[in-house]
Amino acid sequence: MKFIGLVVLVFFLVVSCGEPREEKLLDVNVVLITLDTLRADFVGAYNQGKADTPAIDAVAAEGVLFERCIAQTPLTLPSHTSLLSGTYPLHHQIRDNGGFLVPQELEMISESLQKQGFETSAFIASYVLHSRWGFNQGFDTYSDDFDLSQYESISLGNVQKSAEVVLNNATNWFKLRQADNVRKTKPFFTWIHLYDPHTPYDPPSPYKEKYPRNPYRGEVEYMDHQLELFFDFLKKEGLYQRCLIILTADHGESLGQHGERTHGFFIYQPTVWVPLIIRAPRPFPVKKVRNIVELIDIAPTIMDALGFPLPEAYQGQSMLGLMKGDKERTKNTAYSETYYPRFHFGWSELKALFYDDHMKYIIAPRPEMFDLSTDLPETDNLALKKSYQAGVVKKLFQRFIAEKSKNARKPGENKKLARDDLKKLAALGYITSVVDTSGKMDLPDPKDKVRVFSNLSRAKDLMAAKEYDQAIELLKKVITDEPGLTDGFLQLGILYSKKNMQEQALAQYYKVLAQKPDYNAAMINVLNTLIRLGQYDRGIVAARGFLTTFPDDHGILNELASLYILKKDYAAARKVLLQSIAVEKINPRAYNKLTGIYLAQGEIARAAESIKKVTNLRLREVNYHLARLEEEAGKTQQAIEYYKKELASFPDHYQSAYNLAELLRKSGHLDEALTYYLRTIECNPQFNIAYFMAAKYYLDRRSRLDEVERLCLIGVRLQPPDKYTAFGYYILADLFSAKGDLKLSSRYYQQAQSIKEALVRAHRW
Repeated sequence: MKFIGLVVLVFFLVVSCGEPREEKLLDVNVVLITLDTLRADFVGAYNQGKADTPAIDAVAAEGVLFERCIAQTPLTLPSHTSLLSGTYPLHHQIRDNGGFLVPQELEMISESLQKQGFETSAFIASYVLHSRWGFNQGFDTYSDDFDLSQYESISLGNVQKSAEVVLNNATNWFKLRQADNVRKTKPFFTWIHLYDPHTPYDPPSPYKEKYPRNPYRGEVEYMDHQLELFFDFLKKEGLYQRCLIILTADHGESLGQHGERTHGFFIYQPTVWVPLIIRAPRPFPVKKVRNIVELIDIAPTIMDALGFPLPEAYQGQSMLGLMKGDKERTKNTAYSETYYPRFHFGWSELKALFYDDHMKYIIAPRPEMFDLSTDLPETDNLALKKSYQAGVVKKLFQRFIAEKSKNARKPGENKKLARDDLKKLAALGYITSVVDTSGKMDLPDPKDKVRVFSNLSRAKDLMAAKEYDQAIELLKKVITDEPGLTDGFLQLGILYSKKNMQEQALAQYYKVLAQKPDYNAAMINVLNTLIRLGQYDRGIVAARGFLTTFPDDHGILNELASLYILKKDYAAARKVLLQSIAVEKINPRAYNKLTGIYLAQGEIARAAESIKKVTNLRLREVNYHLARLEEEAGKTQQAIEYYKKELASFPDHYQSAYNLAELLRKSGHLDEALTYYLRTIECNPQFNIAYFMAAKYYLDRRSRLDEVERLCLIGVRLQPPDKYTAFGYYILADLFSAKGDLKLSSRYYQQAQSIKEALVRAHRW
């Protein structure tokens, strides 16, 4: 009988319109802090003892701790969309990181408060929440300046920020605001997003040394320490006591439970149970709330606490009454979902309903039902044992989904992500290939595929650790088990490329395109591989073909330009680069390549103008081009400094090493010049002139004559022969003349002359 009564309650929640607003808190600012990937049981205030978090605990001691807060999805972008919009993913339809744009008509809490006269600001730690995805709606300041365009390659370090950096940015914003007599009288809403506990876990010292076997804990404790410093600043400025402070997480982390290492794949408790702490200028009567609440309840609570009307679209309910303890909450359910298995592997999505105070039902090909009051680890599936109850709940759940999906928004779709977006998301650990499951029924249950998923994740860890052979063998096993797994072939290709097995890499990328013909990340990899193989004509044909699918992909256009540059077809390259810039105005790589073309064609003024677009960016060859411009102006010392800067950022840039060696030689710094000739050889063993210049250094000193011969013989054997090959033979002739072997000297001299004459006839001398 008790169960049926609660079923009626769930039904009431589906059709209810909310609850009356509570008495407002006057003259309050709002600081919302979302702690990405933070498990509730790693917060000390939750009495789990898995990490020391004194700063968060201190806020909890002054405020209200919600013991059972549920995230709507274990993925950053859709979870934050729910949190800031007060709506389920069923309504806002943002189901993944990347590939979706937040719909403009979705009213975020930032927009609601901006309308009420609040100054709004956000300080973001990860590219996943970049304004690129439409997440900056309603913010006067949106600090997501990762300066991604300045990097030649995308890595974790330039797509996320540490807690120290983010909180320093926020602190500086507050300082400027406090110094402005007009601004500081205006209420503010500030959202701060910290990302440190997200994989890969790499806490700074001393937390790295303190927890060598538990780096996740180290990340959590480092983040807490930075929060302590930030709260101290707010207190010093007199802001802390005038703020409604909300601390929560977008999702948790599995840490190996249920076979999942990180998050996004399952919706078990480790990834959807999150901390939620709210502290107000005056204390609430209630210190701990046991009721089930959701992240979608946060926005209504903020609006309610400030006394503002709630947007009609809100599907969450205010928690103000629970904190005041003066009324019962009518809502006692929660919803969570993940579409990650479906989008990225072609397996079934998962959806969970929390109900009856302690029960949880998961819609899956094999449904699951758990009693969380006795089975928090979720190991005892009651769906078959209590099949009648499970059947009733499933029908109610389906009704809930239908009701909450009414008037759903249509997100801006961005399924054909640019190559740079894919690389940035991949650097953060997210799988970026997307599987088309439209029209497909009976998708596999993720529970049956967790080993495949785990092996794929393990292979990526091995690749990051440069254990390439082990990673290749593991990926071969993954592909054997799951031959339709696009990401497996892509990662295998990348591994072959890292081992300089370019033909094998190319074969894997074409397998990816056979499964997913519009995957532009694989297209770019094909072009890069053809460049490494020296197959420029084939690359041009491939690029032209890819552009029929992605005519406006500036990444493909830039690679096509690179191919033309390598063929010294500067006119064609210039035309393509101008097309790329027309598509993407903020296009530093295109301007950088244009600079190189202008320099190659002696258009110094144009090169100087073009380089201005990229001078302050950390792109490959920017300093190289600046050095060449200084050389043209006769400023040798400045050119030397720019070449050294290029090599400091890109140690493998052999052209900079060689040009630097030449300038040093001409300036009389011969010993230092030798260092850079040898470095050139190390960077590019196919660049013959560097061998000959190093050999000449030794020959001029009549030292290490065996090394002179060795270097020259390597250089002259490199194909195809050119004028420098003749130079190498001339050095060998001089070497053996000095040794007194005139016969061998004459032979090498004749070889030099033969090459010279052949090149003259071919107009290549």
